[in-house]
Amino acid sequence: MKKKGTAVILCFIISISFCACGKDAGLSAFEKNMNDFTENISNISNEMDLIEPESETATTDLLACLDQMNEQFQNLATMDIPAKFSNVEDLALEAGSYMQEAVTLYHELYEAEEFNEEKATAASENYSRAMKRVSYISVLLQGEIPEGDDVVVTEEENDFTPITEPEE
Repeated sequence: MKKKGTAVILCFIISISFCACGKDAGLSAFEKNMNDFTENISNISNEMDLIEPESETATTDLLACLDQMNEQFQNLATMDIPAKFSNVEDLALEAGSYMQEAVTLYHELYEAEEFNEEKATAASENYSRAMKRVSYISVLLQGEIPEGDDVVVTEEENDFTPITEPEE
């Protein structure tokens, strides 16, 4: 949960990156969906920040926020992504998967009788990985290449021969 502020900033960057999306209907829908994702994640993060850790409802409130966040990440994972931004499709799917696992583990952790440190670590790691995917998406949508020790960049060869007649 330490990276909530980072997520808000990254989401804000995503919304800025669409300034030049043009009038294409697919791009416009993608822009709207990404802006909605950004706004919703920001609102959820703000709501999480307002949870009083000592309140009787803190755990319930946190899990409800995480459920809402997971819903947004699942929307991201199933979003129609235009070919122009196809490089983010796998990242969106991975982000959704990591967030789903994180939320599942957080529910198990906070609904259990005893605190499980290993489960807490796994939940936190999945949450971090989901947020990292969102940060990569943000960088890619800005036309840049993410950097880091764990980033592997593969380039496609554009050497191909178009098919002009169907093969029989």
